[in-house]
Amino acid sequence: MKKYIKFILISAACAVSLVCAAAVIAADSGYASSSAIAKTVCYDVDHDGYVSTGDAIKIMNHSIGKKLISADKLNAAGMSADEMNLKTAIKAMRISISGKIVRVSGASVATKSKSLELGECFNLNAAVKPSNATNKYFSYQTSDKSVASVDSNGKVTALKAGNACITAKSVDGGFSAKCNVTVSERGTGNTLSFANVSYKLCDNYSDKYLYDQRDYKQFVQDGENVGCSSTSEAIGASMYYGKRIAPDDPMIGWTEYGASFPLAKYRYADCSLKAKLKIVYNQLQKGNPSIINTENGSQHWVTVIGVRSGANKNNLSASDFLIANPWGGALDNFGDYLNRTGRYVPNEYSLRTYEQE
Repeated sequence: MKKYIKFILISAACAVSLVCAAAVIAADSGYASSSAIAKTVCYDVDHDGYVSTGDAIKIMNHSIGKKLISADKLNAAGMSADEMNLKTAIKAMRISISGKIVRVSGASVATKSKSLELGECFNLNAAVKPSNATNKYFSYQTSDKSVASVDSNGKVTALKAGNACITAKSVDGGFSAKCNVTVSERGTGNTLSFANVSYKLCDNYSDKYLYDQRDYKQFVQDGENVGCSSTSEAIGASMYYGKRIAPDDPMIGWTEYGASFPLAKYRYADCSLKAKLKIVYNQLQKGNPSIINTENGSQHWVTVIGVRSGANKNNLSASDFLIANPWGGALDNFGDYLNRTGRYVPNEYSLRTYEQE
């Protein structure tokens, strides 16, 4: 049964519980009922007890009898961009009255660019500056909702191949931070996230094929293990054929001079790294690995097993590719590996594939 009551001033008692919050009612035509949490002058708070910034202002202005509360001040005190739980809204109202507010001075996102395949999601992880600002809420917007959507919590979902810019805007102060999202068609092969980057892998990738050349003593010559070519060949062959072909398997054809490459028999040399990477990219689109030789006073072969999701085939770099390093049997980004070791790929050095380009 509806029961009319007079408006009660917002006080510390309002924050005790959501039940107490129900007593925060507007005067004039407002009333309380058992079917709703509260009512303001012109607006019914919904049955879940949610209130908008505008209606919170109405509550406050009527509670103190003066129109002293602005949306800007209430937002700074902790109101979100949209409606929020009434109990939380009352906390923001009390902070705004107290004046104990730390204003937002900037905004950031965890990553400024992101590559996704269709259906993949990630969280924008927006943050305010300073970290102790009172209102940490953001609103989110996408430049192309057909390519990528973003919800009120900053969760981005890839919907269609293309590019979109996701913007996080702080509720207090309106500071913005952006992330450029590239969406590509989902590949037919496996995908793997390595160092927070998504890669499309060759079709038969398995970590059980990540052989370590140091495990094979026959590769040791004069105290040095020289089995990188055979081990790279074995990693690539296993992932091409989808079965175990160990570095010491007779199929590899190792000699004291290295692998004879009976399986990765197609050789490309006397061309730039850019030209080699284009071949590697085309092979990975077919689901095939490749092996490539690098130089830094000594040769070292690695197996290229993946390409970054959304990589631009017309502007490829070593950083777009994932490799399996036979020294340790470990994964690495090709660009990071070259930079860290000081290695490079001379034009005359070989790239080998299991299918002809």
